[in-house]
Formats: sequence, C-alpha cells, structure tokens
Amino acid sequence: MSIRDRLQEIADALGSQKALADAAGVGSSRVSQWLKGDLKDLMAESAVNIEERTGFTARWLVTGLPPKKIQAAAAQQGIVLERTVPNTDKKIHSMTYEKKLVEIVRIFQETDGIGKDAIWAGARVAAKRATRTGQRSSTRRALARREAAD
Repeated sequence: MSIRDRLQEIADALGSQKALADAAGVGSSRVSQWLKGDLKDLMAESAVNIEERTGFTARWLVTGLPPKKIQAAAAQQGIVLERTVPNTDKKIHSMTYEKKLVEIVRIFQETDGIGKDAIWAGARVAAKRATRTGQRSSTRRALARREAAD
C-alpha cells in the first residue's frame, strides 16, 4: 500500500477529500495532487496535523508501519486516554506529553536516517507551534542544540 493509498483510506474514513484537506491544514487542490500521486508537497506538518486531527498516525501514513491509529498504539501499551475536542462531539485519543516524548524517542531509535529526518521535521513543526503559543521552551532549546550540531 502506497502513501497515496493510505491518504485515500483516510479521506474515505473522513468522508471526503475536503475533510482530509481540513485535517491536514491544506487546500483541497493539494489533497487532489496527493491522491494523483504528486507527493512532493506532503510535508511533515501535514502528516502531524492529520495524526492530531484524525488519529491516523503519521508513522503509518508515511511508512505504512503500524500502528495505524493512535488508539491502537495506546492499547498496545495499556494506555486508555481520551479527551473531547472543544466544540465537537468527536473524541480523540491522546497521551500525556511525557508518554508522547517516550514514544517518539522509541520510534526515533528504531528508524533509519530518513525516518529520523522526518521525526526532526515534525519536532521543528511542534517547536514552531510552541513558539507561537509560548509553550515548551525546553523543546525549543533542544531543537536549537540539535540544529547547531548538524
């Protein structure tokens, strides 16, 4: 199954390409390009957005490796954490910040160089968001150290 196929599966699960575009934080035309196989504009930020807003893991989307859904990952570890998104009746599954960090480190250790680059790209996106909201200064400092080392 290709990335295009996995994107189509997510769009089908959400009910439309427009819903996938909204989840990814991009326009509908970009999703149309992705579904035609033009993936050069599929950024780590979009994969992270899709994970946060749909529960389909960025790892599964990009690599095809399990778990497919956040709920499955949590269940493997015996974690059952749910919270309700404000202004919706949908539930999303989440972990505490610390558990997410442990999971990211575990995946980082198990992946190849390309996967590590993708994880760092996602971390940069998260740090930019944190900068906008004034959160997680330790995350920003860690990323700055990593980029200085590169």
